[in-house]
Amino acid sequence: MYITASPTTKTDVIKRNITVTLQNITVTLHNIAVTLHKTGFTLHIESYSAIIRLVGSEEIRPRVIATPNQKLNITIKVSVVRRDIMALVNRKIGYDEVETRDLKFHMDATKVSRHWFNEDPWLTHFMNSILSVVPDGERWVMQSVRKQLDRLTDPAVRKAGIEFIHQERIHAREHDLMNKAGVEHGVPLDKIENVFTVGRKFLQKHMSVSMQGAFAAAGEHFTATLSSVMLEHPEIMHETHHDLKSMLYWHFVEETEHKSVSFDVFTDAAGNGKAAYLKRILAMGSIGVLGLPMMSVPFFYLLWSDKELTNIESARRMVHTLFVDPGVMSKFGRMFLPYFHPDFHPWDDDNRAVIHAWKREFDRTGGDTSKAFDALVAWLEENPDAIDNEAYATA
Repeated sequence: MYITASPTTKTDVIKRNITVTLQNITVTLHNIAVTLHKTGFTLHIESYSAIIRLVGSEEIRPRVIATPNQKLNITIKVSVVRRDIMALVNRKIGYDEVETRDLKFHMDATKVSRHWFNEDPWLTHFMNSILSVVPDGERWVMQSVRKQLDRLTDPAVRKAGIEFIHQERIHAREHDLMNKAGVEHGVPLDKIENVFTVGRKFLQKHMSVSMQGAFAAAGEHFTATLSSVMLEHPEIMHETHHDLKSMLYWHFVEETEHKSVSFDVFTDAAGNGKAAYLKRILAMGSIGVLGLPMMSVPFFYLLWSDKELTNIESARRMVHTLFVDPGVMSKFGRMFLPYFHPDFHPWDDDNRAVIHAWKREFDRTGGDTSKAFDALVAWLEENPDAIDNEAYATA
């Protein structure tokens, strides 16, 4: 059997036809799909039976051009448009992972110290500037997804959206307690969240449901990207209270599990056209432009209120952690920018292996998040190449 690949787009396409002898159509087409996906391409197949076996879906019905036992030539068009096979595969990845765990960590002032991140003021307030708005932010994306449910045409997306709402409700509840513990130490996290809430209500009042969906998708990509980086480098919290680490890494795992849901809800509700793409990049662009002042102003306010602005040694440690070793923000930037690509999907970065290391131990121990965190650390030490190696994707 011979398969011919030919380009159909003007940028980043395969520029010549490739002829390959194949023995097993199902296995071979799957391997080609995976290989091309890694280089940013999508497989469009004219054979109905082949595509059904490949993605397990009858949503696409191309023309059948041969019976199963015939030798045949199938033309496979390779393009940058990722809306057929790989889009379906990516959706399936995410939906298989999402699981609601109604856990209670009982965060209080004994577990959340004033400088809870390694007892370091600058690192703590950097993370506080992000995490302080999590409760209201989570409720915002919940409301956004809920408002779009009636517009969805794909029942799988709707089901994932409902599961997403359940997860985010629990995240908001647990971070409420974390914020309360900080306030008990005199850290004005409540004031920061109140300012965020005022801005959120203003945007909700003046934005359409679809535009709010675009902002929710962009915001979830932000949190998923941060979660991915933190999951890959748990060593940076080496002096953080273990119960608090357990809670945060449970949250990072679940943010990764549902990282595509807001995106898929928005896409299913708004469509894949140019208008939806423009809304998507406008929302992310706005978050990118507003993100720096939204983080830096609360950050320096917290340092000022804590009388730690002039703590040069703490500032040095934060800069080293964020930009040198492990370089959290440097890694964050590389993962953040692909969102602007027209054919982006959150599961293009398939980091299931990392969360599976946590989930296996969580399930084995009947829900012990502390042991799950330790298992994640151990797995990363045993598999140092896993972070940048896609062969680990389904480990």
